[in-house]
Amino acid sequence: MIKENQKILNAINVIIDAFIVVLSYFIAYKIRVNSDSILYIESISFDQYIRYLLVVLPIYIVSYYMFKLYTAQRLKSITHEISKIVRANIIATSVFFVVLFFIKSVNYSRYMIIIFMIYNIALTVSYRIILRYVLRRIRKKGFNIKRAFLIGTSDTAMDFLKKTQKNMQWGYKIIGIFEDVVDEKKQAKLKNKFPLEYIPRYTYLKLEEQLSQKTVDEVVIGMKLTEYEKLEDIIKICEKSGVKTQIIPDYLKYIPARPEVEQIDDITIINIRHVPLDNPINKFIKRMIDIVVSLLAIVIAFPIMILTAIAIRLESKGSVIYKQERVGY
Repeated sequence: MIKENQKILNAINVIIDAFIVVLSYFIAYKIRVNSDSILYIESISFDQYIRYLLVVLPIYIVSYYMFKLYTAQRLKSITHEISKIVRANIIATSVFFVVLFFIKSVNYSRYMIIIFMIYNIALTVSYRIILRYVLRRIRKKGFNIKRAFLIGTSDTAMDFLKKTQKNMQWGYKIIGIFEDVVDEKKQAKLKNKFPLEYIPRYTYLKLEEQLSQKTVDEVVIGMKLTEYEKLEDIIKICEKSGVKTQIIPDYLKYIPARPEVEQIDDITIINIRHVPLDNPINKFIKRMIDIVVSLLAIVIAFPIMILTAIAIRLESKGSVIYKQERVGY
């Protein structure tokens, strides 16, 4: 059900984003035509601008797809989504500039493109903020939620349980907890922390049976390290049932929020310590910043150095740059 809802929402988002692109384009055109700015010059006709819109529209929608703006955003922060919208617009606008360059359209207003991009970002961000608010209100009322099984009762699993209960807008509803052995004492302890529905009720052996009996959108595995020998069997059961499976590692506290993953042949390695300068792009950016800052420092200090040299010449007849005399070889 969740997948179907997401597909419908994605289709709606594409339609509304396309409408926003068209609306922003016409707003920018209107501002461009009515502007008394000195930047205004006689340019191409309205009909030609409409033809260019047929190029602009797919570029922006494809850019949004590339930045995964048509995927579930419920667990992402609004700042993360806004960042992706801004970057997608910058990339799409840059592509359109390149298109104009290759077709040698010198009369198309570049000023209008910038206005269009600003309005498109503002309207898209406004729509996504409103959409987030509406969806969170719907999820808090118990609609459009993910029905999930939680496998394991490790500390990380319990932390996940607390956070999903506290943040109902995420849309998670845990409908069953599985553990190695159903411990009555543990059930009593959990009963004090969570509502009755969250108490572990099944052993791992009951997982396949429960998956066949209940509608489950997702299985979240949060087993203890000591139970990992059962992990393979549990994953096979989930794969057989065709349910989406996610793993919360019990060693999560040792891993950074955004770990780097490397592949050595068929072996996956997780880097615990991330060094930003290992990335060639970051290294290049740092080098450029070093050069630019150094040049700025030289430019700013140059007048002071000239004045210092003049002052030295006025005070002393010797060389401006000190040269030490050496004795011997």
